[in-house]
Amino acid sequence: MGARTARIGFTGYAATLLALVGVGFWNSVLMGRLGHDAGRGLDWQFKILGGVYLGLEVLGIVALVLMTRVPVATRARRLLIAAASVAGGALVVGLVERVLVDTHLVSYERMETMLRIVNVVAAAAYTASESLLAVAAMRIARAARQERVRIGAIVALVVRAAVFVVQLVPARLDGLVWAHRASDLLFAGLCAALAVIVVRVDEPAAARVPDGGDGRLAAAWRAPADGISIYLGAAAARVACAIMSWLVMLGAQSAKGVGDLRDVRAQLLVVATLSAMATIVMLLGLWRITAAPVESRASGPAVVALALAVLGFGLDLWGTWVTAEALDGSVSAAFFAMDSLPIIGGIAALLGIGAAIALLTALGHLATALGLADVAGRARGAIGWVLGTGALFGVAAALSRMAELMLVVALLALPLAIAALVQFLRVAFAVGRDIRARL
Repeated sequence: MGARTARIGFTGYAATLLALVGVGFWNSVLMGRLGHDAGRGLDWQFKILGGVYLGLEVLGIVALVLMTRVPVATRARRLLIAAASVAGGALVVGLVERVLVDTHLVSYERMETMLRIVNVVAAAAYTASESLLAVAAMRIARAARQERVRIGAIVALVVRAAVFVVQLVPARLDGLVWAHRASDLLFAGLCAALAVIVVRVDEPAAARVPDGGDGRLAAAWRAPADGISIYLGAAAARVACAIMSWLVMLGAQSAKGVGDLRDVRAQLLVVATLSAMATIVMLLGLWRITAAPVESRASGPAVVALALAVLGFGLDLWGTWVTAEALDGSVSAAFFAMDSLPIIGGIAALLGIGAAIALLTALGHLATALGLADVAGRARGAIGWVLGTGALFGVAAALSRMAELMLVVALLALPLAIAALVQFLRVAFAVGRDIRARL
């Protein structure tokens, strides 16, 4: 059944790429006919094309998710999960670009620089996603003993990397567009071939929780237990750094000149360095959880959590850089920070919610595999608390111009956030404690 689902995913992704090539070609035809000044009468057509692009990108991510049902023997599931996660992050970055252009949240003077950054980030994310897909294709082809498909995957990977390099250097736009289309067609053909061969890979028999016959777990279960401990310890340090960062920024309110602001900037960079170290350790903990035994079904959600956390870490570094530039005395950097930091914070919050849900899902699967039905139920309940908290904080952000009402909604979200944190800690401690007791 899993191989058939993966076949649907590969077929859907190939169809999506072909549709993107067709839509891109039609867009080029319209631009050629209308030019840059004659497009006002057909502005609605370009808006429709933008909606079609967005819809096809979403369908592509759905297809990637379906691909993750490839047989375990291919050893490609984690790669495809990571590819889907990174593609989702690229979609979010693309939406940010559209918001910046359509709503003019950033002044014209700073728009060009910001869009250049966003475009590079989005291009890098899409390149990473398709590169992971190509590596997964090599593994699937090897498992199916299809050497030609494996060579095709290598060629597709090289071509995609070359297209990304071309994007980073000055080049003719027409040549770049045709290079993208050639890459899309190559990946479409690769996915069509994978749809044919994936069903030829035999799925292993259903596995159970390995033990030594006396109720004790196999040594492979030590990895998620260690990962949970590392993650919780680093998360506590990360919270402490967040509190210190807030205290440092309070000092900026009493600054009386550029010298005071630069002192605050130096303190912020010290705290940011400590926070980055704690975050890297948290990522290491998540990486250990991804090594959970296959039969626990926890590695997939853990990979999603890791991918979202990496994207969030990148946004955190970007936000720190923007804040540090604003504290350096530059007026333009300060205005840029006012425009961009709310957007960065909002996207980071969405990524954090997604990572929390994925991690709770992984812990719930671990609890189920260990026979801890009550803990697994608690993990599912905690997901609801996380969603509720995110929804209320989203409403509070939307009411930013109504300070009193925003404060009321934020106060309502606070008990939900505390409840979600308590439930998460109970689940994590219970799973880690049970694994260590049975090793």
